[in-house]
Amino acid sequence: MPVSTAESRLVNAPPAVRQMWLAVADAHTDATRHMERLHAVKDADDYCQTLAAYFGWQDSAETLLLRFDWSPTQWDPRTLTRLDGLHQDLLDLGVSSAQQAALPRCRLPEINTLAEAVGLAMVLLGSTLGAQKMHRWVRDRLPEAPVRFFATPVRTSWRDFGAMTERALPTAQQRAAAASAAARTMHAFVSWAETWASGNVQSPIREEVKQVA
Repeated sequence: MPVSTAESRLVNAPPAVRQMWLAVADAHTDATRHMERLHAVKDADDYCQTLAAYFGWQDSAETLLLRFDWSPTQWDPRTLTRLDGLHQDLLDLGVSSAQQAALPRCRLPEINTLAEAVGLAMVLLGSTLGAQKMHRWVRDRLPEAPVRFFATPVRTSWRDFGAMTERALPTAQQRAAAASAAARTMHAFVSWAETWASGNVQSPIREEVKQVA
């Protein structure tokens, strides 16, 4: 049976990373299904709505991630941030900063400790796995569309992230807290993706999209 990309990363992963991946495994399957629906862009309007969905998730997650003091972990959470590129892509599509500020945001679970924030960070890093596929998809269908968000990789590797978890989560209790937070965050992401994929979010930008194709 073929080994998935996610499973291959678990072979030599630190215990905390394995525990978090196992905690989100079922929800990850649901997230993939919903994201495939979101990624099936046919025109500039579809693409803009997809970016708006990502914006609501990315802004909420990055804002929460950066509230914590990560200095004890010797890891910079800004290496996970991609919101600037997404903001610029939306500007290029005719969505102003004010309109972006008015977009709905993903409601995340309570994250109160650094251990829980590690779980959030793992889901945020995992959410980048489909970026290259989406980049190719958009380039094939909308060759003039801006793709900074999908084309720009995060500046942290899974190896760096795994090393950070060993410093940040030395106890079983902390690893359990991180896994629980990862699972709750993933379920929030799944719910958000499902809501957008089903067309149940009233986006204020639908009529403001520039035609880029």
